[in-house]
Amino acid sequence: MKKNVLALGLCCLMGTLFAQNEQEQLLKFSEKTFDVGRKWEHKGKISHVYMITNIGEKESRLLECKADSKWKNISFEWDSDHIGQYERIHLKATMDPTGMRYSFQIPFKLTMLLGKDTVVYNMCMRGYVDPKPASREEEFSMQEGNLKYIQNAHSFSRLGQKSVVQDTFKFLNVWDSVMTFRKGNIPAGITIQYLTSELKPGEEGIVAYTFNAEATKDWGYVYNHFTLLTNDPEPASHNGRKTFYYGADVYDDFSSWTPEQMKNAPRILTDHEKYDFGECISGDEIKHDFKITNIGKSDLIIRKVKTSCGCTTSKLDKDTLAPGESTLVRAVFRTANKKGVQPKNIDIITNDPEQPKVVLTITGNIREKSK
Repeated sequence: MKKNVLALGLCCLMGTLFAQNEQEQLLKFSEKTFDVGRKWEHKGKISHVYMITNIGEKESRLLECKADSKWKNISFEWDSDHIGQYERIHLKATMDPTGMRYSFQIPFKLTMLLGKDTVVYNMCMRGYVDPKPASREEEFSMQEGNLKYIQNAHSFSRLGQKSVVQDTFKFLNVWDSVMTFRKGNIPAGITIQYLTSELKPGEEGIVAYTFNAEATKDWGYVYNHFTLLTNDPEPASHNGRKTFYYGADVYDDFSSWTPEQMKNAPRILTDHEKYDFGECISGDEIKHDFKITNIGKSDLIIRKVKTSCGCTTSKLDKDTLAPGESTLVRAVFRTANKKGVQPKNIDIITNDPEQPKVVLTITGNIREKSK
């Protein structure tokens, strides 16, 4: 009798978990965990927008979003409580980094009503907070030879394809001699607007530059560097060369779109974003298809498909989808000379103004061939 009761209890529990999992899949998130990266404490509040799409047949409703009571520095707001089928809402999380130090991870819970069922989703915002520097030595915390930087890399985040933006790198001469500067390798899209020509010991200088996104002739994440040439003998292997890095996500420019255009915009929907093939032997070829559908009201144009390494390729059946139309992204992962867990990404860049990039992932454990 006890065994029967136990078996019945387990069946009920499994049925409840299955039903909850099935309900959870009625919503698609742009992400449930977002890493804001490295931020300065004194630069002000940090925000991120999580996008939620209803892919079920029933209307959904956002009931509540809150973090644990110990996290009093994060707040939430959203543009609508209700999500009809294939509609989206935007949940904005804003965090005040004042008083925070180094790595942080803030979990929060999103409570949704899906039909008659209440479902709780576990979400997270994480990142790294640098405290406000107390001295010049702390402010110029990076060093290359006898030159110190506040930072030598900058990310412009999301840019329209025709954007031209400006940034400045500051540096400090910690050498006991005068350091001279001139332009080195300057790639397409970068223009040096001003460069300090020389610095005496202990003096600060700058390089001010503009980045022209259109000149890169690329879509999605663009990463590159430019160099300056100096008379600094350290490190000897650099031959006086100092390197500055920049990156940006380059998409269509939606800044001039009217509310009517946004209302009738294309909308991308993937049937899934991650495929785990389990285990394979090094040298195997893993093939998998991802399905993309346009749930918007105008043509969805796939601008580019980018893979994270040369071992992964992808092919599209179509690159323009009418409203309601679907296509397949046919991915191939060649595992030769690979071992261990190997996640590989495929970036899909489109003209969806709210979600211009979707990341698809193929992952699994690769075992070496037995000798």
